[in-house]
Amino acid sequence: MHFSNILTSLAVIATASAGVIRRQITTFDKPQFGNLPQINPNATKILENLAAVDNAVVGLTNALASAPGGNTLSGDLNIPNVITMTITLQSANRQSMLDAQELDDTFSADDSTAVLKKIRDEIVPHAQAALSLLSKAKQQSALNALTTKLAILPYLQITEGEYDTFVSSLLPYIDSTIKADVEQTLKDLRAFLTGTVGVYTAQ
Repeated sequence: MHFSNILTSLAVIATASAGVIRRQITTFDKPQFGNLPQINPNATKILENLAAVDNAVVGLTNALASAPGGNTLSGDLNIPNVITMTITLQSANRQSMLDAQELDDTFSADDSTAVLKKIRDEIVPHAQAALSLLSKAKQQSALNALTTKLAILPYLQITEGEYDTFVSSLLPYIDSTIKADVEQTLKDLRAFLTGTVGVYTAQ
């Protein structure tokens, strides 16, 4: 438990310094070569980001569940692992946001469909499972107050804000034929996140 409190304190310090930093593109001002061109992210990169988010969500589920991939809360949580996976999810979500902010070309219908399927068929059900377990951990007092208030909640709130930026940055580049479907799927995912934040902010 002492180690858990130490890790929680470190997580709080990290939270305080977790401001969003846009990617910096370094250029080299040499006359013979000129400036190196900026290579903006594309659909392939966004799909890679979404895979990382999905992996983080599954990792969070496994940190909370009594068995890998299960939906029953463990009776003996490894609190440092829960904190670590919450931070991992926030970090993966942030990278998705940063890359989405630098998109500059509309996705093809095929790429847009791939994004939709990744979110709808994989991330949404996995996130629903993970966030449900995280809510249960708070409701059943499986996490101590220091962990819930100063570690888990701040990272969830950061994730919530950065997710909104990701959505607003991504949608303009989704093919118009399925944009409404992608938008609705992203709203569904946001609702799960909002619900969990609500549990952690409740007295």
